[in-house]
Amino acid sequence: MGVKIEKREFYTLVSVVQESLDANIATDLKSEFILRSKEGERNFLLDMAKCNSCDESGLTALTTGYRLSNEMNGAFVISGVNPQVEKIVELAQIHYFMTITKTREDAEKVIEKLVRMN
Repeated sequence: MGVKIEKREFYTLVSVVQESLDANIATDLKSEFILRSKEGERNFLLDMAKCNSCDESGLTALTTGYRLSNEMNGAFVISGVNPQVEKIVELAQIHYFMTITKTREDAEKVIEKLVRMN
């Protein structure tokens, strides 16, 4: 599996552990978001620090996680996006509605702040 899942106090950490978020991994990622959402989890931190590329199916997985989290009034934050993936995210214009941080630590602060507000 190309993703690693860790339940944290305020959120679920989802780490992409492969270099490419492509169709093979995107299917697993979408399934995890759907499964976790059905279990009531609504706050996700997606760590993409090890990911160097992302295709259309990967972008779809990102928007699926965001949509599910948003429908439950949760937080969805992406961290560790490298320059190549950042260009793809900007071309798809998803950076306009998703929260993206440079580091996992920054993302954790954003999620904790959002959780405390709700």
